[in-house]
Amino acid sequence: MNWYEIKLEIAPEDIEKGELFFQDCGILSLNIDDPTDMLDHQAHAKWDYIDESLLARDLSKAYIKVYAETEEERDAILKAGEEKGFSLTWEVLKAEDWENGWKKYYSTFRIGEHTVIVPAWEEYHKKEGENTIILDSGMAFGTGTHETTRMCIEQIEQIMKPGMKVLDIGTGSGILSICAAQNGAAHVDAVDIDELSVKISKENIALNGLTEKISVKQGDLLDTVGGTYDIIIANIVADVIISLFGSVKPFLKPEGLFLVSGIILERKQEVADAAVQNGFFIKAEKTDGGWASFLLGKQ
Repeated sequence: MNWYEIKLEIAPEDIEKGELFFQDCGILSLNIDDPTDMLDHQAHAKWDYIDESLLARDLSKAYIKVYAETEEERDAILKAGEEKGFSLTWEVLKAEDWENGWKKYYSTFRIGEHTVIVPAWEEYHKKEGENTIILDSGMAFGTGTHETTRMCIEQIEQIMKPGMKVLDIGTGSGILSICAAQNGAAHVDAVDIDELSVKISKENIALNGLTEKISVKQGDLLDTVGGTYDIIIANIVADVIISLFGSVKPFLKPEGLFLVSGIILERKQEVADAAVQNGFFIKAEKTDGGWASFLLGKQ
């Protein structure tokens, strides 16, 4: 199967504008190649080294890539880009080219206090106290490099307790489900509407030896699950999160927590207001770059 790779070259400081454009097109899975962000993250995480390949690149240029399955989808994105003043380029990309081409800009890195993301094709010697997530995200959202995913992992490290039951809505690559299990969750139900994401998340869960702890289902958000959870995670977009507020509470235990991320700062207050209106209260909030996340409890 071939794909159409659509690429937007953009200044690093304008990446958020590009992300919002693609979200408006209905695309949630983005491949963001921003060398400045990775350099900053390596510095803040106090790595022993800085990736020399990043220093050799033009730091004034970043790229956002998305993928379309049909000519009609490709043309619709290109037309929308033209109307918004974005100059988009595209090329036909064979599946095997995708599988190998994106990997050159993705290497091992740390998130939070003790989480290390290790691409499946790299070798890493785990240090004492670390959790290593072996990952091959393929075309699913969730490599760990995006601010929204980083904030979720940082919160999971803080709030997860042994024996908890977790629901991961829109699991993508499975990265947050894996993180939850590694931080003590007894069981995780992972759900995604996208067939390819379900396939990739199952593969990543197997890579990390967590098949017995994490169950993955394809379906529309909450339609495929039952029972109640200690923690529900939704790293999606503001509109979907707002729509969940009215239906997610019956799935939360009385003292359960709802961790939401993927919210652009311009909509942060709107999401906060909607949460309160639907019977939640804000226990904590985080911001990273142009994004926000909330940890919510039931009123």
